[in-house]
Amino acid sequence: MTVLGGVPIKPFRSAKNRLAKDLTIPQRRLLAEHLGQSTLNAVDEAGAEPMVLAADEEVSVWAKRLGYRALLDPGSDLNSAARAAADLASKEDRPWLLIHGDLPLLDADALGQILDALAGGRPVIVPSPDGGTPVLGWRGTDLTFRYGAGSFQRHHRQLAGHRPLVVTDSRLMFDIDRPGDLAFLLQRDRSLADRLSSLPAS
Repeated sequence: MTVLGGVPIKPFRSAKNRLAKDLTIPQRRLLAEHLGQSTLNAVDEAGAEPMVLAADEEVSVWAKRLGYRALLDPGSDLNSAARAAADLASKEDRPWLLIHGDLPLLDADALGQILDALAGGRPVIVPSPDGGTPVLGWRGTDLTFRYGAGSFQRHHRQLAGHRPLVVTDSRLMFDIDRPGDLAFLLQRDRSLADRLSSLPAS
């Protein structure tokens, strides 16, 4: 029973707008592609089936070029993408796992206990430092997805009766939203820093 690992990815042309003062559009695009691919690779290496929840056709083509399955998001936000993934996993009679596509510290080892919990029928949820839900997994279609500010509490309340596994691992919690996050990542990943600096200014 392979877990379906859905990774929502926004249109590259509008990726990482919060970093618009720090990175050009080509740089933000490269960053989004880099983070998305590393997330998908980690899901694959952990033993789940990666699937891109593509916000537009360009992202879908990109995912397939990398050899990953893609599901074109039928709606306009993360909630609709999550619902589509959960519905598909339910039709295929297997658990689902939703993972944000901008977790630079994520690796296969970090996903091990999560996949074990899902295999045992237990839901899993990870809080972000700002109260979001970067990782969420279960099976079936009973959960109402309510992403956005404070979403961890909203999702956790719905799962409370099912003994959810709450995981606080920095590899699953750290995302790239603010200039300080970006600075930390580029100091850690000099290859990425060099690739970004080599791009044209506009």
